[in-house]
Amino acid sequence: MYQRVPNFANAFYYCFGGMVFVLIVLQLLTGILLAIYYVPDARGNPAPAYTSVLFIQNNVYLGWLIRGVHFWGANILILMVLLHMARVYWTGSYRAPRELNWIVG
Repeated sequence: MYQRVPNFANAFYYCFGGMVFVLIVLQLLTGILLAIYYVPDARGNPAPAYTSVLFIQNNVYLGWLIRGVHFWGANILILMVLLHMARVYWTGSYRAPRELNWIVG
């Protein structure tokens, strides 16, 4: 049952896929919390949407923090996805017998 982990697999860049998963969960949670107070307008008037964002930032308990985490999480998520794809391509993790790894992530 004991198998030795190769030394190259202990490198930090093998964690990019896990970081992507954690960031997706974080985006989901903060997005749900923001959606509770967000009021969009279907008629094309941006005023209610803007005032609801101001309300979230200024009046909701820790609303500024939740919105900031959601904003920065989205930006870091894009970076991590690109780094993960580059690592998979660079290390050849998409080659046989792991072709499905490139498709799934």
